[in-house]
Amino acid sequence: MKIKFTLFVAALLVLSGCGSPGSRKNCDGVGALEVVVKADAPFSPNIEHGLTEIYRVSISGDGIDEDMISEFSGDAEEGVVEDVSTGANREIVVEAINLNGVATRIGEAHAVRIGGGLNSVEVLLEPVPVFANLRDGGVIPNTRFRIRIFSDPSHPISIDGTSAGDLFPVVDAANNLMEVYSDESTWLGSLSPNLLNVGEYKFEARDLINGRSSSVTVTLIDGNNTKPAPFVAASSADRYSSSSISTNTLMEVIKWKK
Repeated sequence: MKIKFTLFVAALLVLSGCGSPGSRKNCDGVGALEVVVKADAPFSPNIEHGLTEIYRVSISGDGIDEDMISEFSGDAEEGVVEDVSTGANREIVVEAINLNGVATRIGEAHAVRIGGGLNSVEVLLEPVPVFANLRDGGVIPNTRFRIRIFSDPSHPISIDGTSAGDLFPVVDAANNLMEVYSDESTWLGSLSPNLLNVGEYKFEARDLINGRSSSVTVTLIDGNNTKPAPFVAASSADRYSSSSISTNTLMEVIKWKK
């Protein structure tokens, strides 16, 4: 069953009476924008990585010096952005941000015209593949390195890696496949590459249906040399066998030990 998400967003700054839901008065240079958000496929909010904490709406265009950005609860279903500068060719971007601060769905509306009073626009959100077990700046032993992806099960995902300026496809060592398909119940898929050299890597996961992507940068360390050498206490003879100890001092120690 197709699920429809409707988002109403409230402005960060509200000018009393200008395009407000109660009055809908026209004010010079500003209007209100109703944003209706739709999902392109069924989506399960019960999956941890898919839980939307906030919706982020940004509006840009001619005459808007800085993008107008509002963030609202992921539980919101209806709202209006107030005090949007009037004009044509407004760009609207909506992101569904999960609990980890990562956008799991993104959509845009282009060339939107904002007039005085209330305006309305629909934005279709598309899934974005995200890394479920990796974070920017992470340090991971290369012997335990594995990639887990949260993504729409109907969309195949490719993963590319970059290290020292070299780009390469990440291939699963077990089946030699370069595509990841997520489980229909968990929306999670995984890929375990052959052993990679130590160093810094940037990995990009790309949806092969809609082209959406996300990336992460991690450092791989030698997994065969991550444990510290065991500490063994030296014996009395070892402690006193250094060439820095004089012969007389060593003789005194031997006499004392007897």
